[in-house]
Amino acid sequence: MKRAFTLIELLVVIAIIAILAAILFPVFAQAKNAAKKTQSLSNSKNQITGVIMYTGDTDDVLPFSEAGCDNDESQVQWYATVHPYIKNGKTETNSRGELRAYGNDGIFRDPSHPDPKQGQHYGLNRELFPANYCPASAADITPSISASAVEAPADKIAVGIKNKNGPFWSYPYFSGDEWMWTARFKRDGSGNVISDGSEIQSGLAPRDWGYVMNKDCSGDSQSMEECGAALSYRYNGQTIVSYLDGHAASAGKGRLQWFKNVAHNSGYRWWKESWYPYNGY
Repeated sequence: MKRAFTLIELLVVIAIIAILAAILFPVFAQAKNAAKKTQSLSNSKNQITGVIMYTGDTDDVLPFSEAGCDNDESQVQWYATVHPYIKNGKTETNSRGELRAYGNDGIFRDPSHPDPKQGQHYGLNRELFPANYCPASAADITPSISASAVEAPADKIAVGIKNKNGPFWSYPYFSGDEWMWTARFKRDGSGNVISDGSEIQSGLAPRDWGYVMNKDCSGDSQSMEECGAALSYRYNGQTIVSYLDGHAASAGKGRLQWFKNVAHNSGYRWWKESWYPYNGY
C-alpha cells in the first residue's frame, strides 16, 4: 500500500517553501535593481561622452541645457544637441525641418523612472549648462561656458538622473541653485570655502508644502513641478551622475556637496545677481 503525506509533513514542506521564498525574493529584487542601476550608469556614461564629443567640435564650449521657445518650435534641448554624436533615442522633425529630441527613449530613459512616458529622465547641471528658455531679448541670454574654465572637472557633475515631475512635463536640467542644495555654504574673508553642504544637510531637500524634492512626485499639481529639477535617489538611496571629465558613478544621499560638485566658480553666475541672500559671500 502506498504511503501518503501526512498533514504535518505537508505543512512542513509548505513552511520550508515559504521560508525559501522569503529569503530569495528580496535577493531577486535586489539583483533586478542592481541590473537597472548598471544600465542607468551606462546610459549616463554614454550621455557625457556625447557632451564631450560636442565640446570638441565647438572649441571647448559646453552646450546649453535648452534654448529657444516651444511656441515657435525653436526650442532645442541638449538631447537633440548631442544626438549626432550618440545617435540614440527618439527624434522627430519639427515644422521648421529641424531635428528635435526630448530625452524620452533609448539611453535617455532611466530604467527605474516611475513614468516612462515622461521625458527628460536625465538632466544637465544648469550651473554648467545654462538654460535659456524663451529669453525676452538677447540681453536675457545666459552665456555659454568653456569647459576649460571649470575648476576640477573630475568633481563637477554634468549629468544626473532626475525625479518624476508632478506635471506631465519635466526639465532638461537639474537645478544647481544654491538654495536647493545647502543652507551652510559660506566663504571666509579671503573667499575660501569654509562650509559646504549637500541637499540641505539631510541628503534630501524638503519643501514647505509637505513633500521632498529629491523623491519622485506624483499627481499633476503645478506646486510639484520642482521635483523634475532635482536629482533622484531611487537606487537604494543612491543617485547616478556623470562628471565633466567623462566618468560616471553612483553617489549616496548626502555625499554630493554643492560647492564642490555642482557650483561653477568662474565666469558669469546668475545667482549672484539674484535676490538670494547668499549674494554677499
